[in-house]
Amino acid sequence: MKVVVIGGGPAGMMAAITSAKQGNDVILLEKMKSCGRKLLITGKGSYIGSHFRDYLKEFPNDYYVEELDVRDDSWKQFDFSKFDVVYHVAGIAHIKETKENASLYYKVNRDLAVEIAKLSKSYGVKHFIFMSSMSVYG
Repeated sequence: MKVVVIGGGPAGMMAAITSAKQGNDVILLEKMKSCGRKLLITGKGSYIGSHFRDYLKEFPNDYYVEELDVRDDSWKQFDFSKFDVVYHVAGIAHIKETKENASLYYKVNRDLAVEIAKLSKSYGVKHFIFMSSMSVYG
């Protein structure tokens, strides 16, 4: 089946990736040109980030993509200045927040996102895209 996805933002990209994985012919009518061509994915190895990276590899002349592991503090020394977009997908998504893990849950799902967004802005990154799971909303 042919599927047309209008809009190449995060939701459009995930719809395109999902549809393509189901064997459909996907036509994406926008390739995020308004956002930029140099993307940094924070959350190296994440499900969404790696699928998004693999999709963008289909356009090697259109996008430069790097992934950054943010599990320890070494990312704070990383130079964000060469990127137009930070696509933040690092988070705890499949573990329900409990009293026992609340501190870690908020540290990763809230504080880390804010810290990366602020650092991105200080380096002059034009766009910060925050992907989240419905699980963080309760």
